[in-house]
Amino acid sequence: MVNAIQTAMAKNKSEIFRGPVSVNLTFCLIKPKSTSKKIKFPCKQPDLDKLIRAAGDAMTGTIVLDDKQIVQVHARKEWETRGPGVEMIVMELPS
Repeated sequence: MVNAIQTAMAKNKSEIFRGPVSVNLTFCLIKPKSTSKKIKFPCKQPDLDKLIRAAGDAMTGTIVLDDKQIVQVHARKEWETRGPGVEMIVMELPS
């Protein structure tokens, strides 16, 4: 995850956020073929809180100076439709 974030930041020539930030995360997981079509949400591992922690760690030094700057998080897990990964929106908040 860290390498993907660093690559995206370099490509967009983005600056590291220095103030408080709000983060919106959507984790897109592969739906196993054995999973019933009735199952609408991925209620199995990995745990959402562990995914959030991993994203925060990956953002440190690439998007934010330190993950303690993250003061607001909205996160969810869903089945992937365009490929597995994480969609991340980071917005700097007024200090």
